[in-house]
Amino acid sequence: MQAYLTGAAPKNAADVKASFAESAEAAALAAFSPRVLIAYGAKSPPVVPAIARALASLLPTAETVPIEGATHAMLDTHPEAVASLIGRVAIA
Repeated sequence: MQAYLTGAAPKNAADVKASFAESAEAAALAAFSPRVLIAYGAKSPPVVPAIARALASLLPTAETVPIEGATHAMLDTHPEAVASLIGRVAIA
């Protein structure tokens, strides 16, 4: 696990840096009409669902969905659940 995390650290750092470079105004989010599904790990700290709900309140068609048993690493630990949610949005 240490080797994996060490190897993934540079990419992870670049992703975090890129996410802080983005911004979106509340008005732009309010005008975003495509369906949005915001998933989060149900085992994440309480701030995570709070952030998901706050973001969803700014998007007119957003829905929040907890992934049971998951944390923020849900893409790695619960790929089937994540894929199922993506399929749900893609089909709608």
